[in-house]
Amino acid sequence: SADGPLLGATVVLKGTTIGVNTDENGRFTFPKKLKENDVLLVTFLGYKNSEIIIEDDTTYVEPYLKDNPVIIRTAFRTKTNVPTTLKE
Repeated sequence: SADGPLLGATVVLKGTTIGVNTDENGRFTFPKKLKENDVLLVTFLGYKNSEIIIEDDTTYVEPYLKDNPVIIRTAFRTKTNVPTTLKE
């Protein structure tokens, strides 16, 4: 990403649960041999997902994740303190 390597980004073979997380340098070794036209889905919270299509001669990939702008909307609820009366 523009912020540098992402520790813990998820790299999954699209359509499966086979995947791995990136290390502190953003590196990973996929646990399954990939074949032509396989698609790797790279995700990390707060970033747009990236898809990488494996070609016949692919031995190295360098996915790049872009920041995903987040809009936070909030609403405040206030409670008015109503004095209570005590009867004696």
